[in-house]
Amino acid sequence: MVDGIEIVGKHPKAIGVEAIKTMQLTITRLVVRKALHGIRLHERNRNVSIDDCHLYENEGVGIYLDQLNLHQINISDSHISYNKQGGIVVRESEIRNIQIGNCDIEGNMGEETEPTANILFDISKGSLREGAIFGCTIQHTNNAPDSANVRFIGNGPEDPRKVGNFAIADNSMSDVAVNIHLKHARGVTITGNTLWQAYEHNLLVEDSSHIVLGSNLLDRNPDYRAKTKDANVFKDCTDCTLNALNILATRNVPAGLILENCARMNITNCSIRQCQNGGILLRNVKQSRISDCLITEGEKNFAIRVTGGQQIQITDNLVSGDIDVGPGTEVSNTMTVY
Repeated sequence: MVDGIEIVGKHPKAIGVEAIKTMQLTITRLVVRKALHGIRLHERNRNVSIDDCHLYENEGVGIYLDQLNLHQINISDSHISYNKQGGIVVRESEIRNIQIGNCDIEGNMGEETEPTANILFDISKGSLREGAIFGCTIQHTNNAPDSANVRFIGNGPEDPRKVGNFAIADNSMSDVAVNIHLKHARGVTITGNTLWQAYEHNLLVEDSSHIVLGSNLLDRNPDYRAKTKDANVFKDCTDCTLNALNILATRNVPAGLILENCARMNITNCSIRQCQNGGILLRNVKQSRISDCLITEGEKNFAIRVTGGQQIQITDNLVSGDIDVGPGTEVSNTMTVY
């Protein structure tokens, strides 16, 4: 057990706490600053609990799960900020049962570091499943290269299922290039989150399947005056459900919601308002549907546009603007308002 201490690193290789081959390691009320990494878990550990910690202004990572075999870790009620190489980072590891809850995770990327994220699961090698990120405030910094709040990277297109069985729920995220980025993921639920001030993408989902996206707010509050795009994009995805999204005022992107080269996508009950250029854009999408959506205040733009693709159903929507489709798409029961 590590409890109630402060560690101030004064050496470029200093690590606050490093754990190898431990069982039931408990870390509470720990402060680590000016070190390389705050906490590093390496090789093999089991049943780790990290609670009520401050990991602040370190040169590396706040909590680093590095080449690790781990079952069961809880990270809660902690302040993880201004660590230059990431807040909570997993690399080349085999992880099961990881819970991250009720944390303030901010600014964990440097302006001159390699692209990272406040929460980065880089599973280019290994696997990570069975967990959740919930009830956190995750934000900053937009001027770091390719910055993200939450980023999952799986093994690659040859085996795009090694990161997943995961929930991202009830978080507030802002002020980065990408709020949530999934690549080569399978089985992720994203619900109840408030996302805003994304300089490129609120949501970027690539080569992923069985993603459930529901009841999220993707807002542009006038009090936040940054010139952001806030795009929402699915590329090369299959078997996903998008329900009850509230999307406002994307800028300098083709549409509020964009799907490219996707199949079996179900888009329902979404409210999309004031998006520059258009509401929903489908490019080369097949066996998918759009229903019961409210797409308004874009009368000079299109409400829904389908290019390429086949076997698309569009029904029971209330829109302002055109529904522009080609052969292979059926449109019914549309109400147009201005």
